[in-house]
Amino acid sequence: MQLRALFLRNRQLNSLLELFLVASVSSILVIRSLLAASGYPQLGGGNLHIAYLLWGGLLMLVALVVLLAFLGRRIQLLAAFLGGIGFGAFLDELGKFITHDTN
Repeated sequence: MQLRALFLRNRQLNSLLELFLVASVSSILVIRSLLAASGYPQLGGGNLHIAYLLWGGLLMLVALVVLLAFLGRRIQLLAAFLGGIGFGAFLDELGKFITHDTN
C-alpha cells in the first residue's frame, strides 16, 4: 500500500480545527470566569484536590470514541467541539498544577 493512499486529508480540516481551537479557548475562559466569580473555591479540602483535568481527559476520550465509532460531518463537528472543551479544561488545570507552589 502506498503512503499517499494511507493518509487521506479531510477537506473540512480547517473548519474542524477552528472549531476545536475556539472551543478550547472558550472552555478556558468560561472556567476562569466561573472560578473568579465563585472566589476560587477549594473543593475537597486539605490535601485532596478534585481536578477537572480528569473531566477534560474524559471529554477528549469521548470525542475520540465518537470519531472511531461513527461517520459523518455532524459527528466530526461534535467530536471537534467536545474534544476542544476537554482540551481547554485539561490545559487550564494542567497550567494551574504546573504553576502551583507544591512545596
